[in-house]
Amino acid sequence: MRVVSTYSHKNGKQFIGEHFQPELAEVYEVIQKIDASKAITKVSKEKTMPGRNLYAPIQLNRLFKEEFNDIGWRNSKINVGTSVSLPGGKTLTHRGFRDMDFVRHRLGVKSSSASMLSWCITSLLR
Repeated sequence: MRVVSTYSHKNGKQFIGEHFQPELAEVYEVIQKIDASKAITKVSKEKTMPGRNLYAPIQLNRLFKEEFNDIGWRNSKINVGTSVSLPGGKTLTHRGFRDMDFVRHRLGVKSSSASMLSWCITSLLR
């Protein structure tokens, strides 16, 4: 596979490039190692493209998991909480977690497979 475009929100790509260069290089290496043709195992049942061979998201995720795990990246659930002050002195608090597919040295990668493969690379610094 190869990276054909990137989107950087609020200079995130620059920040990650400056603070996580070795990890970012590993992400690009993993992407280059993936042979996406191994994941063309799904046959479309949609009216607009019946019988067309498609990438199977589960298989793509499996290929990425193997590559990232081989170099020490692991799944991580991070507890998060958000509090908002409301009028009248009340506070609304939401607690939950953020599930990152692959984390190493506080840099997280979250994959999303739909009509295209997309990645969210996030710094987990506090």
